Amino acid sequence: MTIYFLAGEASGDNHGAALMQSLAQLDPDLNFIGRGGPRMAAIAGRNFRNSTDEAGVVGLWEVVHRYGSCLGRLPSARAEISQAHPDAVVLIV
Repeated sequence: MTIYFLAGEASGDNHGAALMQSLAQLDPDLNFIGRGGPRMAAIAGRNFRNSTDEAGVVGLWEVVHRYGSCLGRLPSARAEISQAHPDAVVLIV
């Protein structure tokens, strides 16, 4: 079973990593793919992109300031999901 995770900032990376660890304890054969931070990437392995440094935003002003950049990343994430055909998708916002 493959699960695609998407987290855009540091707290999402923390929550995503905790969820991934719990799921991996229940089923060690789970495959994690997607985008998130360094903690999630360490658990998932090579099929995971550490993207919080380039995409992470916190607070209203940062979101407004980088809104176009954030939206610009959505098509590539959507394409990754479509191409990978994961069994589940977890979006951490």
